[in-house]
Amino acid sequence: MTEKTITVRLRHPESDAVLTAALPADTRFEALNALLYEHDFVFAQKPGYAFLIAGHLCSARHRLSDYLPDGADELDIQIFGTPQIMV
Repeated sequence: MTEKTITVRLRHPESDAVLTAALPADTRFEALNALLYEHDFVFAQKPGYAFLIAGHLCSARHRLSDYLPDGADELDIQIFGTPQIMV
């Protein structure tokens, strides 16, 4: 069985920039920080960024599929600009 791949659009916390990536649906949110840094999309910060989907703050240990509506193959994710240590 092949793992489902979804299109993820990550929206910059301070601009209109969007980073689009195809990722396995079982990717954990904590792994998205490495992707952001690899593409120089945001400045690195400790302990990393948090993510919002439809106004909900996503848990770092949850998987993308946890927030994927039934039948959907795309996720629109807002990068939460406040360092996680402050949340």
